[in-house]
Amino acid sequence: MTLAATALTTIAAVQAELGIEDGTTRIERLINVAVDRITRYCGRTFHYEAARVDVLPGYGGPILYLPKGPVLEVASVSYDGSTLNTDDYAIHTRSDSAFAALYRSSGWTWTAPTVQGPEASPFPGGERNLWTITHECGFVTPGQVTAGPPALVRSLPYDLEQAAVLLAASWYPLARDLRVTSERLLSWSATYSMTSDIPEPIKELLAAYMSVEVA
Repeated sequence: MTLAATALTTIAAVQAELGIEDGTTRIERLINVAVDRITRYCGRTFHYEAARVDVLPGYGGPILYLPKGPVLEVASVSYDGSTLNTDDYAIHTRSDSAFAALYRSSGWTWTAPTVQGPEASPFPGGERNLWTITHECGFVTPGQVTAGPPALVRSLPYDLEQAAVLLAASWYPLARDLRVTSERLLSWSATYSMTSDIPEPIKELLAAYMSVEVA
């Protein structure tokens, strides 16, 4: 198994947390599992993408929420194949969280289908994906750092990496021996449980990075 460049931490970081210098293959696997678990819990991916394409519904309001942030740059926005002028919208996001959106003062056209009757009216809940957004987004992970071109500088928040480190490290003894429930490694000790849930301290680290759900 190979550690993905998009992983939220490194083998060395988990080894340092555990106070060990071996276990590379096991740690590599646990990091990948931890990232998958964190991704499912937060409802989003985190790694940097140079040209992500999202096809989304519109709800008529001035804010269009995107599934991945932060938004670094928008290449194009189109509605049902028609491209908007770049001065018709603005990035509305925070650089350190999951919140990612575009602002348009005239509103993002409601894409609900029209129901015919005495008067034609939109049918809520059946919104079509007619807005297409091509944008640069996400955090540059330690494995994605490059000298360029283009140069990529790490932007992954350290609390987000720490969540991945702690989750992977907490499973290390279990990956070696499923009968182990607690262990002390040098100055580091913990109780281990590879349950279906994420421990509360790690959830606190992830709280700012939960995806925004729009209904």
